[in-house]
Amino acid sequence: MRSRARRSGGWRALLRGAAAGVLYFVYGVRRSPELLVWYVVFPLLLLLGARYLVFTPGGGLTAGVYPDGGGVAAALESAGFNVAVYGSLEALLRDLSNGRIAVGVDASTSPPRILYSLDEYSGAALLALAAVNGVDPGSLLGLASLAGGIVERVPPGPLADAGRALAFYAVSLVGVTALYSGLYGGFTSLVEMRINGMIRVVAGSPGGPLTLLGYLLGFNTAAVTLTAIVLLVAALLLGADYSGFNPAGALVASVLLFAGLIAVFAASMPLGLLVRRAELAAALAGIGGFALIFATGLAIPRDFLPEPLRSLAGYSPLTVAVEKGGETLLGYTGALEALLGAWPLWASLPLAGALGVIAYKRLVSYAVEAE
Repeated sequence: MRSRARRSGGWRALLRGAAAGVLYFVYGVRRSPELLVWYVVFPLLLLLGARYLVFTPGGGLTAGVYPDGGGVAAALESAGFNVAVYGSLEALLRDLSNGRIAVGVDASTSPPRILYSLDEYSGAALLALAAVNGVDPGSLLGLASLAGGIVERVPPGPLADAGRALAFYAVSLVGVTALYSGLYGGFTSLVEMRINGMIRVVAGSPGGPLTLLGYLLGFNTAAVTLTAIVLLVAALLLGADYSGFNPAGALVASVLLFAGLIAVFAASMPLGLLVRRAELAAALAGIGGFALIFATGLAIPRDFLPEPLRSLAGYSPLTVAVEKGGETLLGYTGALEALLGAWPLWASLPLAGALGVIAYKRLVSYAVEAE
């Protein structure tokens, strides 16, 4: 009974701290609006840059070729295509399904396969078919009987359509804020609190350490929630396509992003045992966070990363949360499928949590010993 009461009291202390963290975030934003630079302005700038620099249709049709054999690339160029030669069929199919190229030509088969993903490029696929077979485009009707066996459609991915890509990228940018919040709200905040004596003060009060932990989680969760609301609304105003949105998907996406935030938050805590200066902690969080948002495919789509970085990023907890959350939010996958597909996130949580708990307990004990 006593242990059960102790656990109940621990949860109450954690929840009280979380509520205080949410309230203090609201108060902090009202008192210091410059906080909005990190939680609103920075992700909005990334969203605007993506909208007008990345997810804007180019000025010409690009055909991907794998491999460059038999003069296929030259034939496509003579038909007016911009040609990109690929070293692997997998890379060509990935770019085709994500809308980075209009058509693809698999020249490793005989006859070559003409591939397209978006319906708007079906005509371009027939034009490529004519070019590869050395037929004048004016006789495309004569090739119609061959098209069924030669022209194939590849299912489009989340980044294929500009509006869908922007909606998916907005979810990814929520992950950017979650990463920074986990770093700054994790070990950086703990370093500062150790220096100013806050940890020593709460360590001596009943439930104090859990209240402080809940406060940090509440503050960071409120920050990420604000960013999510602003980004999703801004993306909608910029032309994002949220067709397929469903409440169950939104709930699963929220759970995945919260789990990713906790993973980063907990995994960063051991750094609080190593860093002694607040300035160094802030610098490490800033530089490390900037590197991670690009290396893990949060600030730029993971499919745009080179190998092997692209594959490695697929196991990052927040990247998994963003990708699976975005897929179910926009209706590409079901809720259960998204939860099961996020296994790297679930696998990392116990390890990150164990490291975080050990580090936090040691920080508290060090603060008590320093009295």
